[in-house]
Amino acid sequence: MYLTPNDGQEETVHHIIFDQKNAKLALFGAGYLGGQGKSGVEMGPIVLRKYKIVEEIKKLGWRVIDKGDVTYKVTMDQNEEPDYNGIKHPKRVGDACEKLYNLILNSEVSSHFVLTLGGDHSLAMGSIAALAKSWEGLSVVWVDAHGDINTDKTTGSGNLHGMPVAFLLGLVKGVPGFEWLRDYIDPKRIVYIGLRHVDFLEKKTISSFGIKAYSMHDVNKYGIGKVTEMALDHVDPKRKRPLHLSFDIDSLDPYYCPSTGTKVAGGLTYREGIYICEAMAQTGRLVSMDVTEFNPAIGTTDEVTQTAEITISLVRAALGLDLTVDQI
Repeated sequence: MYLTPNDGQEETVHHIIFDQKNAKLALFGAGYLGGQGKSGVEMGPIVLRKYKIVEEIKKLGWRVIDKGDVTYKVTMDQNEEPDYNGIKHPKRVGDACEKLYNLILNSEVSSHFVLTLGGDHSLAMGSIAALAKSWEGLSVVWVDAHGDINTDKTTGSGNLHGMPVAFLLGLVKGVPGFEWLRDYIDPKRIVYIGLRHVDFLEKKTISSFGIKAYSMHDVNKYGIGKVTEMALDHVDPKRKRPLHLSFDIDSLDPYYCPSTGTKVAGGLTYREGIYICEAMAQTGRLVSMDVTEFNPAIGTTDEVTQTAEITISLVRAALGLDLTVDQI
């Protein structure tokens, strides 16, 4: 991967060029369940490996530097740690996020694409914080059915997988276990695609901080091509910034990805999800991706297989697999 030097303007111009003979990808398995209450999501990376995600990535010409699966203390013991202002298990989740944060920060982020396999979406706090520290001006495209922007004052469940955006923006501070999280993302540098199940107070937060959000209503109205274009226009208007894609598979309709813990009907189609990933790859500035909330303990064997295969297809599309007929 090569970066152009600072051009003397207000922002560094980032042209990320992957030589297909030497493109490097650092893979992190972050199977963690502590941000929510359903077991099984911690098995996501293991099952994706079983379905040969590493081999599929290599077929695209990438050199995979497999960092293995991060070892976490996995437990569903609700009495292990007291809540903090209504937030469940903050120190345990914070420590897990910090572990991933340090692992990514200490890897060669500037010369590798970073792919993180979840696990629940709370782990995005660790991955995105590390990447934002490593990449000047990192902008985030957050594809999800949910806003994940609850705070200690608005959460109903207390589950941290519903709060990572709030933490990354610095809307929640002073929580035990998150002392390491000191660098925050500008709200103007994150955009949502695919929202359809957002709490009332989350809507108020999104609006009050001027965060751009494209719901399924917008996808239906404008089409996924226009929505993706508008999303990128917002977070990267000058086409200079490095990009991170945080993809929760529950953004897709449960018809396509049934093995996930917070299903909401009326989501993105398979093709719409693939298109987002393709469009991100085609910018030439996509430097990293999280894939979260695949839970192989939910559903039949066929449903787990289908969800795993679609998840891998999303990753392949984000890594440059060209599915357009005119270029075959």
